[in-house]
Amino acid sequence: MRDTDKDWSAIGDAHPYFGVLTNERYLNPSSDDIKDFFLSGEKDIDHLSNIIANHFGAFEPNSALDFGCGVGRLVIPLARRTGRATGVDISEGMLARARIHAADAGANIDFVHQIPDDAKFDWVNTTVVLQHIPPARGYGMVRKLWAAVADGGMLTLHLTIYKDARHVGELQRDLAAFRYDGETLINYALDDDGDVGMSMYDYDLSRIFQIIDLEDGQAVYMEKTDHGSCHGFRIYIRRR
Repeated sequence: MRDTDKDWSAIGDAHPYFGVLTNERYLNPSSDDIKDFFLSGEKDIDHLSNIIANHFGAFEPNSALDFGCGVGRLVIPLARRTGRATGVDISEGMLARARIHAADAGANIDFVHQIPDDAKFDWVNTTVVLQHIPPARGYGMVRKLWAAVADGGMLTLHLTIYKDARHVGELQRDLAAFRYDGETLINYALDDDGDVGMSMYDYDLSRIFQIIDLEDGQAVYMEKTDHGSCHGFRIYIRRR
């Protein structure tokens, strides 16, 4: 399995903003670029909040957790809405930037490297993050995120589930040897050449819902997403 933690630590040190939003303007962003970067986060949280209100009714969270918070694009507006938030990211380079931006914004945020054990949050979010974690590890992360949702709280979870064929060349980053029978590609060996990469992985929705294990009749709202022909869903679930 590829060591994506190592990849993201390196990306966070070299290009922390581009690692969050893969737009070339964020490779060496100007002050205006950074302003637009954080404005996009405000708009995204506004969108999530509107969906929750429209489909689940009144929701006034007092705490939030953002998994894969990067430099704080989403966790800062989450903290403004809830009063306090926790940002989780493996990259110390990204968290160092996030602490600066949070202080500038006057946001009450704890930044940590791992999902806190036994803590509960009214709103748990992860966006464009799990797609960069191999599902063999990512399913365990989903289990921890769902366990962190307080009774009556919301989980907003983004996943990629398939890609257009033009992305097949990206598999070369991870594969050293494989077998292809016309229907199925089977990985025989990983490429472990040490190069840093931004790998993309697809998740099985049936496995996700087996982990979350909803009650009969429980409402779920799902939005289709398409990020550069990487297709997925944003899933909204309220814990009873």
